[in-house]
Amino acid sequence: MTPVNMRGGKLTVHKLFATASMNFTHFATTDRMLAPGETQELLHRLMFSQAALQLSTNQSVWDLLIPIYLGKREDRFDPAKLTALLIQVKNSCNPNPCLVLKKDYESLFRLDNPIVTILVDLGSASQASYQPNHSLAMCSPSSSEAPVIPLTIASRANA
Repeated sequence: MTPVNMRGGKLTVHKLFATASMNFTHFATTDRMLAPGETQELLHRLMFSQAALQLSTNQSVWDLLIPIYLGKREDRFDPAKLTALLIQVKNSCNPNPCLVLKKDYESLFRLDNPIVTILVDLGSASQASYQPNHSLAMCSPSSSEAPVIPLTIASRANA
């Protein structure tokens, strides 16, 4: 993955998400794994029903899926402007890297829209103190595709 310069480069989180919106009132659940070719329709249905999705316990990589619409609210709705906020929640004794392979994305999502992945790493249950990780890295699987934005929300203080 090639890093993109957020300060001097053409792409910034602000530019990518200037017109973006999320609109969900509840989490739905599923026991089905995400399937290639069905994700865009799923994002459309979730956005229409104002829902986010708790993914199947068998789903590899992610635990939660929240649809994001990149279009302007006043314009006609365009399903091609849907993307996702993907969240992985971990509660283990060892720190977890936020490593998602390009194949994990390209088999399920449109890569012409930016995708946000968040790793919430809570550490062990006995660990009482958490320390935010202030790193935000923007990566692009290739120069012709939209960026994937991995972001670690919290990590163990003594990791």
